[in-house]
Parts: sequence; structure tokens; C-alpha cells
Amino acid sequence: HGLKQFPGATLFSDNSVGDPRGMKVMGGVLYVILSTNLYSINSGGAISSSLGQITGTGKAVMETDGVQLVITTGSIIYVYTVSGGRVVVTDSDVEDTAKSSAYLDLAFYLDQDNGNFIASANNDATSYSTDDKIEAESSADDILRMFSHNQLLYAFGESSTEIWYTVATGRPPITRQQVIERGIIGRYAIDSIDDTIFFVDEFTRPNMMSGLQYEPIYTAAIAEEWATYASPGDCFVSAYNWNQENFVEFTFPTAERSWVYHVHSGQWTRRSAPGGGDGQGFSEAVGYATVYGKLLSLNTNGDVVSYSDTVYRDQEVTTTRTKDTEVI
Repeated sequence: HGLKQFPGATLFSDNSVGDPRGMKVMGGVLYVILSTNLYSINSGGAISSSLGQITGTGKAVMETDGVQLVITTGSIIYVYTVSGGRVVVTDSDVEDTAKSSAYLDLAFYLDQDNGNFIASANNDATSYSTDDKIEAESSADDILRMFSHNQLLYAFGESSTEIWYTVATGRPPITRQQVIERGIIGRYAIDSIDDTIFFVDEFTRPNMMSGLQYEPIYTAAIAEEWATYASPGDCFVSAYNWNQENFVEFTFPTAERSWVYHVHSGQWTRRSAPGGGDGQGFSEAVGYATVYGKLLSLNTNGDVVSYSDTVYRDQEVTTTRTKDTEVI
């Protein structure tokens, strides 16, 4: 499986305009935030001129309904549409300190202070009402990340997760279905692919969740290794599909370590540093996207690369591939 999950990479879009902060596909087009600006990248790898300023320095959460691209930074909420460009949300009923958003059944749900979250008006991510504000009140922890998956809304807190689903009446029209005594370690330590969510909990343990059920996927060796990492809260999770198989990448930037989980087999592989090395490396990818018929990743230098099984180098750097066999 190690051979399958580390295909060669070639440069797709050469960008020298700033540090990467996020990527998202909307309407079949790839959008990226580099430094303090939003850009689109076309099928030929050409980057647009700035589509609007996105203030801040850290990673941003990007969510879309296919027409609106909502960008939350923790200080300002932005909405981008092809027809209207980038606008700042100024509605006084929503706190612009929202750090994440999730789209479910025509509305965007944003986290708010003191364990609250709020729903936008239907099909309008710029309009809000305090009538659509609700408290995730089962536990006293604050919400770190809003996430939607398979018609369910998840409010991930520091030590618990509430799961909500849509109902016919009420404002907002959702009701709590279950509470799980498991939180998330950081805002970006989550991703999903197909029918499963993957996240790192507050105890630095990887988990997978489908619907209302969650299951730890760590091994004793993984738990021991990850427990030694400095600042594990900066972990980010990225899922992707390669050759009809799903993989989930767990990267710890401060510790400079990345691990990949092969979903089908349940096997773990540690990333090697570019050029080979002793296996003590981490992925340069800060996110993956499947678009234009390619698997692309946004890398730490702001470039976008494309993956291929027929390429045996990682952007001109030799890639070491090791296959373990049975003892002879």
C-alpha cells in the first residue's frame, strides 16, 4: 500500500505569491488562499489575479454550497461568488469571530462564542438572525469546529461532540440527535471522504466516525509516537482517493511528522522526507483536491502539484519507495 499512496508529483501551478492558507473546489474550479488574497487556478494551472483580500495569517476554513464560498478566519467572515465577487459579512446578528462553517440543507452554520452556533438565511451566507442562533448546551466546552456530513451537522467541541439533524419546523430547523464524549484536538484536525469522517480527538488519538458511530483507529505504536509530539493541536487532516482507494493524511507541522492511514486495510505508513531520508519527514501538502481530472495538492510553498503513477520523482527530487516482503 505504501507504493500506492505515494505517487510521483509534478508541478501543476507555480505560485510565488504567499503562504498557503486553504483550498476548495467550487463549481468545478479550484480556489486557493495564498497569503492575504483569494485566487482561482484554472485547468491549465494558471493562477488568476486576486479575487479579493483575506486578512490574517493562519489557515482559514473554506466551505461552499456550489455557488457561495464562505471563508472564516476567526476575525472576519467572507463570502465569494463568481457573480458578486468577494464581500465581507456585516450582519450584526452574527459574530465575525466565527472560526468555521458547515453547509447543510440550504444554510451555512457558523460557530459563535460561548458554545453557540448560528444558521444563515436559506441560500444567503451573508444574512443572519438571532432567531437562528442555538446553544450546544450538553457540555460546557466551546465549539472548535462545525462540520457537516451525510445530512448530519456536527459541532465538535474541546471534549464533546454534538450531532444534529434537520427537522421540518423550528429556527433553526434542526434538533440534537446525539452527544459523543469525544472532542477534537484542533480546528483543522478533521476531514471526510465517502461515508466517513476522520478526526484527531483531544487525547491525540485518531478516530473515524460514520453517522452516529465513532471508532478509534490508532494502534499502540501510533499512540506512543503521537504522545511525544509538541503542539499536537496544530494537526491537520487531509483525505484523498488514489486508484479507487481512500487514504487519510495526518500532519503535525510543529513536530514535522506525517502519517497516512490506508482505509481499506487499516494500515499506517509514515511519510519520508523528500529525497528519501530516514523516514523522519512530513508531507509538504496542506490539502488535497480532485478537480480537472487530477489529484492535486496545495503545498507549503504555495505551489499546486499533480500526482501520477508514471512519475517517479517528487518535483525533480528522487522519491524513495520501499516495499516490505516476507522473511526469506
